[in-house]
Amino acid sequence: MKKTSAKNNKRGHQHQKKVNQISSWLIVFVVILFLISLKPWKWLATSSGASGEYLDIYPLQDVNLKVTGEQNLTTPLVVTQESQTFLTSKGYQIEVTGDADFERGDSELSLLPTQEDYPDERTVATLSFYEGDYYQGSATITMSANLLKSTEFYLEKGNDSFAKAYPQADLADDIQTGYILEYDVSDAYIFPDIYQYYLFSDGTGLRIEVTPDEDEAKLTKASDLAAVKKAYPSAFTSLKENFRFIKTTVAK
Repeated sequence: MKKTSAKNNKRGHQHQKKVNQISSWLIVFVVILFLISLKPWKWLATSSGASGEYLDIYPLQDVNLKVTGEQNLTTPLVVTQESQTFLTSKGYQIEVTGDADFERGDSELSLLPTQEDYPDERTVATLSFYEGDYYQGSATITMSANLLKSTEFYLEKGNDSFAKAYPQADLADDIQTGYILEYDVSDAYIFPDIYQYYLFSDGTGLRIEVTPDEDEAKLTKASDLAAVKKAYPSAFTSLKENFRFIKTTVAK
């Protein structure tokens, strides 16, 4: 009888131990759910020095670029590829002059001009450049139904990130052009991208994006274009040597 009583006591103790373990796990689970509801990643971002707040930046609008012509909402911007040339329905083309491999973008390269706040964009192509067998970087060509509104960057507030446009002299037919620097600072690292833009008079347009090869450089929103070119010469060299934006000539 004593042995049976001892066994029963032991089993009762083990049962109570399991109950206590289950209860402990339930408490931990409830605490985890509670912490998730508080979105602790925001606290972690704040504690690591990041603000956790983000801003929508429209660099072309920030420098007061405007649509200069009539917006015919029924006449699309169309891009077609012929060999290493991208022809547009605006009478201009982008010639790729560098040694490049082409990766086709979206299948439908036609966009109607729009006045909506969230215009469509299409990836025209992604290019990889080579010198002999050596990779020299890449570029992406994008088309937009409204370049002023679709050229938008979502950057963290208060950590030196910024995006800034540097307009250049207008081309013929009221085509506005220039450069954009996207300067994204994240976890103490800098991620820069350089864009060249072509804004047609109806608001549609094209962008060419390249990523510099250089090491991180300290720039601010007050930095002028000369400082940007000095910090990231590889990007501007790529834009100059690998692309030509010219008027399309019609063969007779």
